[in-house]
Amino acid sequence: MENRLYLDGTLAGDYAPKTLALIKEILAANQQPMFKRTDEEMAAIKKAAHQLDFVGVNNYFSKWLRAYHGKSETIHNGDGSKGSSVARLHGIGEEKKPAGIETTDWDWSIYPRGMYDMLMRIHRDYPLVPAIYVTENGIGLKESLPAEVTPNTVIADPKRIDYLKKYLSAIADAIQAGANVKGYFVWSLQDQFSWTNGYSKRYGLFFVDFPTQKRYVKQSAEWLKQVSQTHVIPE
Repeated sequence: MENRLYLDGTLAGDYAPKTLALIKEILAANQQPMFKRTDEEMAAIKKAAHQLDFVGVNNYFSKWLRAYHGKSETIHNGDGSKGSSVARLHGIGEEKKPAGIETTDWDWSIYPRGMYDMLMRIHRDYPLVPAIYVTENGIGLKESLPAEVTPNTVIADPKRIDYLKKYLSAIADAIQAGANVKGYFVWSLQDQFSWTNGYSKRYGLFFVDFPTQKRYVKQSAEWLKQVSQTHVIPE
């Protein structure tokens, strides 16, 4: 519902009955009135949906919800304390991962099937979209420099390589199934400030020693370079 609420109007020019039914259910549970749509607004939405050049997909993790009607509560894991996240919204649902789902220290699920499902949903439900680009995808990790480094030091980050391999494979599967994916952008080129995690969460293909501002190549940068040059995802 969270995605459809935005995508239906933007990519299809109208709201699907399933989307409207979900919105009505949630608003009723929270004793809120249904929003009104004027004919002029819908005409503008339909016109805009036919003017798109592409849709950008930012995907890092998937969510699972189960029914929840208790008090709303949100605890954001901003420091990498694994298992501390809480997300419960009255009348909407409680986030609850199935058993066996791998997660990062920030409780973000590693579930490449979610990437595949999102790309195929856009392909299936929004035929007006001429092209799809994965505009953000990557994994944040706790990383540090070895005790001794030289300008030629390469930082090992096998977890990031494994993540990228799984997600790029899921994208390749979606392309084979018909999704019109035209490009992929990894997040991010180098370690940088994260708006909720400061400098503790590293996404970069290049390690940044923040006190000295020196940069070091990570193995994932060399791996992704090989993939971009060969268009082959190593086994």
